[in-house]
Amino acid sequence: MRKSVFTTVLAAVFAVLAMTPAFAGNLDQTAAPTDPASAMFTLEDIYQRLATGATGTKRVGPFANPTSGPGATGHTLDEVMGKAPAVDAGGASPADVLSGRTFWGLKRGAWGVQTGTAAPASVPKTGQTSQYAAGDDGALQKGATVGTRFTDNGNGTVTDNRSRLIWLQKANCGGMKRWTDALTFANSLYDGWTGDDSGGDCGLSDGSIAGQWRLPNRSEFESLLDFSKYNPSLPVGHPFIDVQMSLYWSSTTYAGFTADAWYVHMGYSYVNGTGKSSSFYILPVRGGQ
Repeated sequence: MRKSVFTTVLAAVFAVLAMTPAFAGNLDQTAAPTDPASAMFTLEDIYQRLATGATGTKRVGPFANPTSGPGATGHTLDEVMGKAPAVDAGGASPADVLSGRTFWGLKRGAWGVQTGTAAPASVPKTGQTSQYAAGDDGALQKGATVGTRFTDNGNGTVTDNRSRLIWLQKANCGGMKRWTDALTFANSLYDGWTGDDSGGDCGLSDGSIAGQWRLPNRSEFESLLDFSKYNPSLPVGHPFIDVQMSLYWSSTTYAGFTADAWYVHMGYSYVNGTGKSSSFYILPVRGGQ
């Protein structure tokens, strides 16, 4: 009897298989592959990493037999995506994070692990360079330095590059006033105002508006001083005009006796409190936190 075409083809296929090496291993083997390179995390591992930061544990082989049936804690892909971080235009940038510290960037174009570049906050130097005793300020000269301390903005204002505060350049505008009047004067100042004693706006051409200027608090005023200098107690080369070697009001009330407020002596850099009915000079400031 003539063999059918199907029988002939089937015989040929088995003959080829008999001569071909078994690249896939034993076809009768039912155990899962155990190659560590094939180990994988589960969807639950990924979800918990996003939700809690858990490290997770890889299962050996993508075809490993499960050790138990499916649990009740499975998550949909939508739930996993809900735990993933989203783009945040207001997120931190490297300049917002301390130098050398890593963080996860959320801004578009800066996604993923980032390294901070911001310098750590530091207390500034006082400026004292003379030593009067072992271990004193002049001997150690601890603190941060700023290359160019002040910038003359050319519009009646001075920027302190250390604190980023903007000060009125004319340091005697308005003359001497009691504390409450000093507050009113500073709060009223703006470019174009005519309320100072000479009928001007203290030489401003900065475009400032009403409400931007104020009387500095005690800490802000002290940050301006150079404790190694006197008459005035300001760094060498400062661009202030008509600094008075006298007392200037701060906006800070003296906690021990609220009828008093703190003042700064611009001649000798000392700070103290006295009655708010006294009349001192005014040095308005704007900016700051």
